[in-house]
Amino acid sequence: MYLQTPLTFDSASASDADVQGAFGVEQAVVDNFVVTGAGQSITNVCWWGVLLSFSQGVGFSKCSSDPPAGSPFNITYYPDDGNGAPDTANALATISGVAPTARTIIGLNLLDDVYEYTLDHAPVPVADGATIWVEIQHAGDDACVFLWLNSPGAADDIAYQDQGAGYIQLDNDFAFKVDVDALAPLPPASP
Repeated sequence: MYLQTPLTFDSASASDADVQGAFGVEQAVVDNFVVTGAGQSITNVCWWGVLLSFSQGVGFSKCSSDPPAGSPFNITYYPDDGNGAPDTANALATISGVAPTARTIIGLNLLDDVYEYTLDHAPVPVADGATIWVEIQHAGDDACVFLWLNSPGAADDIAYQDQGAGYIQLDNDFAFKVDVDALAPLPPASP
């Protein structure tokens, strides 16, 4: 298991696929972790964030209605490019438009409920010592923008955000947890 907890509920960055939404451009955030242990696979991801409404000139406010519990997300795992950034051209796995397995309110920020999301998924094999990048992006077309909570000082303080013109480096970490489990042994070969 790898964990970066939310240390505050008031610091976050947009990661939302709704280009028709408030920003007028798709936003995506990606953060990294290092795999420890041979023969591993990622089977679950958990993340923390808030869904808020955004208006130019006004800023963020509470959504006009509660976002649906089944509001979908895109999850993508990338290898490291060898230079400390995600290799976005060679995704290890992409899980698109799926509703989280669970969504729980864990508190409030200044404007609305903070949610913990969990998604169980098919195993994604990863190598021992590999730096893996996970991108978590809201894919719902509701009027709310997903803000992924920061986890200041949790790890290397390096993440990236794409605001429609390519990824730029951010000097912080984001709140997430991945379950990295031992791969099931392969059945013996038939003679």
